[in-house]
Amino acid sequence: MAAGILSGMQGKRGIAAWRWLFFIEVRSNNYCHRNPSHPHNTRWIKGSQRRLAQARLSEDAAEADEDGANDSAFAGLIMALKDPKVPILAVMTCSQLLGLSFVNFFPT
Repeated sequence: MAAGILSGMQGKRGIAAWRWLFFIEVRSNNYCHRNPSHPHNTRWIKGSQRRLAQARLSEDAAEADEDGANDSAFAGLIMALKDPKVPILAVMTCSQLLGLSFVNFFPT
């Protein structure tokens, strides 16, 4: 985002590109901090929707992830190894690292 602003906004409205970058970043930061974080402080939700959202959040927070008596770290490892997404993610990660290592180890 910064590269686009610095290359395309130079001199627009008589303002330097670095100042445009500052203005846009401050504006996005203000937007993120003004967004409500919970239903109880959201102005644009009606009362019934607010109560429903709060009920769903409290219900979700009440659920606890507890291990059973027969659960162990080894059982979790076996479950992870049986999951087909794990080897796919491992291959993707190795491919990414292999591609990125060309930049570091081969001469230009």
